[in-house]
Amino acid sequence: TQMENYLAEIFGLGQGSDNTTEAAMEETRRAVERIMAGQSHAVQLNPQEPAIRRMQHEMAREANLLSRSSGTEPHRRVTIYGS
Repeated sequence: TQMENYLAEIFGLGQGSDNTTEAAMEETRRAVERIMAGQSHAVQLNPQEPAIRRMQHEMAREANLLSRSSGTEPHRRVTIYGS
């Protein structure tokens, strides 16, 4: 594990997942804003890995919105709905 972490750090592989997470959360934030502003009743997000989908569901819950995952891996995605 230490060697994998070291090599990932040397080759900058760890940063890609951070950027992916940041982009996914920004997409989620924009979706929540659109629904809260009444611009949309539902927004389907891009497919993400399970850990990111959990964060997206949590962000929807914090905004008192509904969310649901659909599809099959690796194309499973979250849709956020106005409540």
